[in-house]
Amino acid sequence: MSWQVFVAWVMISCTALAGCGLIWDHWPRRPREHGIAPTIGQLVGELAESIDSGEAETSIAVLGFRDGDGEQSAETRLLDEHLIRALTNNRSPVAPGVGVMDESASEASWDSDSVFPEDWQELAPERLLSGRLRYDTPWAYVRLILTERQSGAVLDSHVARLTERELAQAAAEVEESEAAEPADAAFAVNVDLHLILWRVTASFTDLLSLEEEATVAVGDHLQLRYTTDADCAVWAFLFRSDGVRHDLIDSSPIYAGHDQIVSTFTFEAENVVHTLYFVVAEELDTDRAELFEEIDEMMRQGEIERFRGLDLIDEHLAGFLSTEIGRGQPVEVVRGGEGIEFGPEEKFLEGETSLVSKPERLSGAPVLLRAISFDVQVR
Repeated sequence: MSWQVFVAWVMISCTALAGCGLIWDHWPRRPREHGIAPTIGQLVGELAESIDSGEAETSIAVLGFRDGDGEQSAETRLLDEHLIRALTNNRSPVAPGVGVMDESASEASWDSDSVFPEDWQELAPERLLSGRLRYDTPWAYVRLILTERQSGAVLDSHVARLTERELAQAAAEVEESEAAEPADAAFAVNVDLHLILWRVTASFTDLLSLEEEATVAVGDHLQLRYTTDADCAVWAFLFRSDGVRHDLIDSSPIYAGHDQIVSTFTFEAENVVHTLYFVVAEELDTDRAELFEEIDEMMRQGEIERFRGLDLIDEHLAGFLSTEIGRGQPVEVVRGGEGIEFGPEEKFLEGETSLVSKPERLSGAPVLLRAISFDVQVR
């Protein structure tokens, strides 16, 4: 090979290698731990020291991601989900009810050149965590910014990149999955409810029947046992015609298929009508003060006396449950024994005595409301 040919060959080879290097620099390379979750987790990890550097009680408003136009998209919503998950795994002090933790607020758009919503200075948390998503084909750049609210100073910021393709594909898969999911079905529940009433005379225990407008004696004992076929909340109380209320179950969360036993209640007030209300719904965490204020007012006006006016209490309670819990769907009050089916007998031990009971088989949607009224007298 002549000297001139050798030099020409070296120059061509170097040029080719340089060209390959330039192409390689612009070709999408996947991160060492590729994927959206690892990438967001890495960003949160890099910010962890700054996030944890505040005082113990200092919380962070997670404002979420916006794209280059300050808008939300399927991609930014997906990033928000991974961000919250990563912060939770890191046990970061995320403030509730703010930013992505508040659905109504998280829908607002931002100015295209801002990393905050317009009302960011009105937020309560002292530190703000926001993100921006920007594209530079074939990359999608994800930046997280931690800011001090009072001064607006940036405390820390880190950026990572994903490929446009993987981010778009993952967001499309989530949207497709959500579109395929059926609409939330209305809550419905089936309950086996035992109303166990017994009387102890000397050393004898007698099982009694609890029915509408029955007469119960002072000193008799009542116990509720029940099982539900759905996770739910249960509220049960005794309302007396003199205005006194005894909570037997205070909105306790219940798991499907688990037998529940309520503490035994012993009747003490004489010549007073009692109404047992048993309520089951998906959730029952709501303020009831106004409901009972209205019932108290009806009693002051003489609208309720012994069995008279119980329909008014039923109506107020059903209306309250419909409005506050049932999303406006009507709530039916189950009274009396007509149409109620009973399950097979079951035996329960009370001390050394075996009590036999058949459960009422009740159903309700979106709220089950069972009511039984009875008189209590001295034997």
